[in-house]
Amino acid sequence: MDTLQQLRIFVLTVRSGSFSEAGRQMDLSPASVSRYIQSLEERYGTRLLNRSSRRLSLTHAGEMLLERARRVLQEFDDIEPAVADIGRGIQGRLHVHAREFVGHHLIVPLVSRFLETNTDIDLVLTLSDRPLDLIEHNVDVSIRTERSGEIEHMSLVTRKLGSWRRVVCASPEYLRRMGTPAEPADLAHHHCLTYQFHHAAPVWRFRCGELEHQVKVHSRVQSSSGEALRQLALQGQGISLMPEWSVKADVLAGRLVALLADFDATPTNAPYRHNLFAIYQRSKHQSPKLKFFLQSLAEVMRQAGSA
Repeated sequence: MDTLQQLRIFVLTVRSGSFSEAGRQMDLSPASVSRYIQSLEERYGTRLLNRSSRRLSLTHAGEMLLERARRVLQEFDDIEPAVADIGRGIQGRLHVHAREFVGHHLIVPLVSRFLETNTDIDLVLTLSDRPLDLIEHNVDVSIRTERSGEIEHMSLVTRKLGSWRRVVCASPEYLRRMGTPAEPADLAHHHCLTYQFHHAAPVWRFRCGELEHQVKVHSRVQSSSGEALRQLALQGQGISLMPEWSVKADVLAGRLVALLADFDATPTNAPYRHNLFAIYQRSKHQSPKLKFFLQSLAEVMRQAGSA
């Protein structure tokens, strides 16, 4: 039997939950689907599915095979479009995923110019603070602020796009009302706008040369949304600690004032530098449309002050 076909039927059977439904989608009888699965089990010398009258469930070996089979099939299915991409040039559908805050400030600003330059590309932009499985959702590239276990998978490529300082900032109106902190310890007496970290007391760390300081700040507002914290800072509700790319335009326009400029700063246990990564499938590495998009994004990030 064709091994790829066996794997495809195995994945579809698990996804649909029954031999009959998988058979319906593949135009096969339930008995034929069962034979395909049995053949796989004989090939690998172990049971892959537990069968009962009510449902199917994966064995441990079945779970391992499912993860690898999905990726193998995706790699195989990507061969033709990847090769065709190189032959056709920059065209087709490009699916980009990013966190909402990153998407609104770094990706949306380049969309119009990117589409005007690449009239044969259709863009799908998914902005969500939840990570997506790139293979399952057919994502070409995900823009992320951290590394994760998934990123270490051999089928994925990680490319660092940029690195920024974090900026302590507040509106001129807030500083007129509450005063301007001269050193990190002064923040203990101010209203601060902080990220929500599992209800832990917010601590900001500061570094100047070899010296480090930790300040337990009073959190006037906690939020999981970077954009919410930026907007509240603009409204004069407190002092925020933000990635430089997210507030650079506000500081240049005088809407926010950068504070404690002699110090590197970071919230809780995050690195002092705020990094952004592009994560994409290894099979898409040579895609012209992806290469051009990442080049365009890197230019936007340089303009936003990336080191």
